[in-house]
Amino acid sequence: MGGLGHFFESFGNGNCHKCGSKPVKIINCREPFKGLYCSNEKCENSFDNYMYEINKNRKCYIATAVYGSYDCPQVWTLRRYRDNVLANNFLGRIFISLYYNTSPIILKILGEVSWFKKFCQKMLEKLVQKLQKNGFEDTTYYDL
Repeated sequence: MGGLGHFFESFGNGNCHKCGSKPVKIINCREPFKGLYCSNEKCENSFDNYMYEINKNRKCYIATAVYGSYDCPQVWTLRRYRDNVLANNFLGRIFISLYYNTSPIILKILGEVSWFKKFCQKMLEKLVQKLQKNGFEDTTYYDL
């Protein structure tokens, strides 16, 4: 499956070179995701497939361990906060980088320890409730 350049180059002559479908223009999202994608959702040039490829290795490690899934309401709320607040400022991006570099190690060491899971769950529940009070939804979410 292709990278970003592959998606933009696919529509040089009007239709998707993979399946022949008409393009769809994505404009209501952040750069670098704006652009032309295949309108056929099953095509590897579709926006949904592109987002899957971008995000397949991104995880909310600790939240996923606590809640048992990357796709659940609490984790959707946390991912929205990550993408819409933390990722948009310098200190937030540093936090994200530290989190993604250290949380797999922390989980490897403490992931099965019951007091650690209980502590994380309590802290995450407080954070999720606060975020939801401040307008961060718990509906299905696709990472930016």
